[in-house]
Amino acid sequence: MLNLLKQYKFLILATIIFVALSTVGISRSIWFDESYSMYLTKGNFSQITEMTALDVHPPLYYWLLKIWAFIFGDSVTSFRSFSVLAGVFAIIGIYLLLKRWFSEKNANFLIFFLAINPFFLFYATETRMYTLIFALMAFSTLILDIALEKKTFKYWFFYFVLITLGLYSHYFFGVVIAIQFIYLLKHNFSWKNLLVYPALAVAYLPWVPALISQVTEVGHGFWIEPVNFETVLQFFSWSLIYFEYPFESPFYLVLIISVIILAIATAIFSMKKPKDREVGNLGMFILFPPLILVIISVFYVPVYVPRYIIYALALLPVFLALIAKMNIKNIFSKMLIVALVVCAGFGIYNIYYTASYNDNQVVNIIEGINKKDREVTPIIVNNVSPNYYDAVLNDTERHHVLVYQKEFYWGSIMPIKSYNLNYLEDFEQFKAENDEFWLLVEGDIPTIKGFETTDYVDFELNFNAAKYTKAP
Repeated sequence: MLNLLKQYKFLILATIIFVALSTVGISRSIWFDESYSMYLTKGNFSQITEMTALDVHPPLYYWLLKIWAFIFGDSVTSFRSFSVLAGVFAIIGIYLLLKRWFSEKNANFLIFFLAINPFFLFYATETRMYTLIFALMAFSTLILDIALEKKTFKYWFFYFVLITLGLYSHYFFGVVIAIQFIYLLKHNFSWKNLLVYPALAVAYLPWVPALISQVTEVGHGFWIEPVNFETVLQFFSWSLIYFEYPFESPFYLVLIISVIILAIATAIFSMKKPKDREVGNLGMFILFPPLILVIISVFYVPVYVPRYIIYALALLPVFLALIAKMNIKNIFSKMLIVALVVCAGFGIYNIYYTASYNDNQVVNIIEGINKKDREVTPIIVNNVSPNYYDAVLNDTERHHVLVYQKEFYWGSIMPIKSYNLNYLEDFEQFKAENDEFWLLVEGDIPTIKGFETTDYVDFELNFNAAKYTKAP
């Protein structure tokens, strides 16, 4: 045991740093995507499958999250801990892959650039499937590399299981599989090895009808913005300092451009050195995903979302540090490593600064009601999408939260009606049966016939709430 701890002391230290830095922000305010994930777990596995078929992602993550909540509870911290654990597995998988490709010494050095990557740290505490995708990407690539060497069935079977899980977790895991396919063709081509992909297609057949339906919906318009020239700079800025371009301060722009220039200078210098073919393999997982998404976005429909390819952004500083370490005596290499550490420092600051102002307004309103009103009074949340799930998750015995949603125009809000939990279908009947209630709305407080307003909660935000009492 002591020998094992000594052998992996750098991996253990990097993991501890990652967990410590990521969990600092684990209690920050949730947002719609997270509350949607948490709400889905209130249904059974069949309902989860049905509801995700109406949305834009496959169901595996939500199935796992339901199991996790059953074991560890349904608090925000518990839900987010699942993502942290997946992030730990991602670090372990990447470390083993780096060790296999570049030596243990290089892995010991490079893994710290992943552990302190701000983009990775932020999404490590988000109740979504992104760190799970990263972990599956890391281990499936590792197992593929071993399978190509060992040429035994068990490793190909493990690889098949991992990529199947990945594709059932997120559609863009297909990008990972495409890169792994290129890797396979480059390193040890065999028609026998290609059989794993038809097997994957068969395993995915049950979900294909839902996939076709979702692609059709996305093809008619979606929330993702088109790509442009800024997309390139945003890839670097999100990865290195967790900040969206354009920047509020010109310092960030100078910092990012400096990293790019130093990286180019270091790469040019490295051309004079013996090349390691695995450098290009790591580079594929960083360059190809955004490139593929940009091409799809330009020629079909916008799909470029940085968090969907979390592994590419998280591994960018690792790749740049690798290039620098291979030529560590060069002044540009030393400057690049320093710049990457500086960027990580600013990025870590930014993710906690973001956490401090990303307050959930609906949750704040409900907390204000809880402080002001000690009576047993229901709260009606009236069409305040996309914050309905946030409200429901703050339901208490004293202030029962009900959602009054007139139209169900997104697949992501269908669980409200389908689950029929905290769902108010007939507002008129509710008014007839209740003498008092709070109404939470977006915008101005409305006048309700037969009721008078007796209290308010107003934080001068987009959402407001008023207490209504039946007029005498």
